[in-house]
Amino acid sequence: MSDSGASLYDEVFEGLKCNRELEIYYNDSTYGVVTYRTLWQLWKDEDLLVECNDFLPLLENPLINGRSLKDIIEQSECGLLLR
Repeated sequence: MSDSGASLYDEVFEGLKCNRELEIYYNDSTYGVVTYRTLWQLWKDEDLLVECNDFLPLLENPLINGRSLKDIIEQSECGLLLR
């Protein structure tokens, strides 16, 4: 995280705006937010969960056991790798 005082979620959000990929390690699974052509996709291990035209719904909708990735990231309940 940078020294700008931004939250971890803000750092992830800014990184994804630059078309970077995100890996999330949560509850013994690996989730990935990646771009594929013009679509953003959310993967769990090797299974495609959902895809859409923007990454924001992938982060803010409750797609993982009724929780959003935003909530999981903000609560520091996961490991992250932004590539």
